[in-house]
Amino acid sequence: MMRRIQWQYVVLVLGVFLSIHLLGNLVVNNFHQRLNNKDTHKRSPEPKTSIFRNKNSVVSSHYNQEILNSANYKSNSTKNIGILFYNKPSWISFESTVIDSTRCPNLKQKCTIYTNNKNYEKSKGVIFCGEKLPSKVPEKKKGQVWTFFSIESPFLFSVRPEWKDKFSWTMTYRRDSDFTYFYGKIQKREIPLSRNYSEVLKRKNKTVSWAVSNCNSFSKREEYVKKLQKYISVDVYGKCGKLKCGQRSAGVTDCHKKFAEEYKFYLAVENSICKDYTTEKLFNFFFYDLPMIPIINGPKNAREYIPNGTYINMLDYASPEELAKDLERIGSNETLYSEYLKEKDKYTGSRFRWEVALCPMCSRLQENSLTSGKIIPDISSWIWNDTCIKP
Repeated sequence: MMRRIQWQYVVLVLGVFLSIHLLGNLVVNNFHQRLNNKDTHKRSPEPKTSIFRNKNSVVSSHYNQEILNSANYKSNSTKNIGILFYNKPSWISFESTVIDSTRCPNLKQKCTIYTNNKNYEKSKGVIFCGEKLPSKVPEKKKGQVWTFFSIESPFLFSVRPEWKDKFSWTMTYRRDSDFTYFYGKIQKREIPLSRNYSEVLKRKNKTVSWAVSNCNSFSKREEYVKKLQKYISVDVYGKCGKLKCGQRSAGVTDCHKKFAEEYKFYLAVENSICKDYTTEKLFNFFFYDLPMIPIINGPKNAREYIPNGTYINMLDYASPEELAKDLERIGSNETLYSEYLKEKDKYTGSRFRWEVALCPMCSRLQENSLTSGKIIPDISSWIWNDTCIKP
């Protein structure tokens, strides 16, 4: 019995020694193999581009595609352009966003639009709102392109001399801006609207309406209307008149719809008479298809972007008396009045979308040749040069 136990013990010990020996050989062989591989890589490295060139490569095609995608992503990221809205007005609702080919079909690379000034250093394009320029001009970084932005008439703000020689581009309502911000655009319909124009005119029992809150305008429109009231009935709503009709709004309210039902004409007159300066006061008639004839007070070049026969312009008349006579003539003649409405109903209006300005800006920032050299010497002169009528 003792001998049997001793033999079992001997067999167990031999088994342990044998296992240790085999494990040791495995470790040593693996070490030598790794050492050989390391030496081989040192002696004859494979070119990094081989996976793109060698069709017989053992690297899978799926991995090749991942490498290509990674390379493209890195390429895109290095060309991503930053555009900072340095002093974004409160009425602009968007925050930081990315525009790419999904939003801008002709855009080759993406742009990131920032609204936080901490991104100033890395922004190639910087947009400054002209109505509230910073009291201190920031240090302009090398390679940056600054854009002057404003949708207000020049009467409402001023630009200090220290902003000279800073801006390369403009973004305003003017059609000669580098990028145009428009209150509205008028396009011809494929199929005109159809109404019973005789019934429309029959429901109208009043002549001219006007809703206004600014009683001391740069265009002196309130003075013109006072003279006009001597010759024709003009009902004035809001702070500057005796009549009330709901809350003030830039859009169409129930008041505007009421005006369109009861009145033949509406005074869509601006607080300033400046080149290309036409606001929602007129464009609302095309956005909402209001069956009423708008009366505007300019500008002189209104015919260039507002279809003829869809409105009446004060500047086309020698005096308020002459305008009143023509309003009486048109308003009392069903054929003449209907012609205006029919012509207006051939058109519709579209609102501004930020892609209209930011997409081409992003594209131009990516084309370095177009961003170098151009500087507007005096932005204030550009703003005022032969643009506004000063009554």
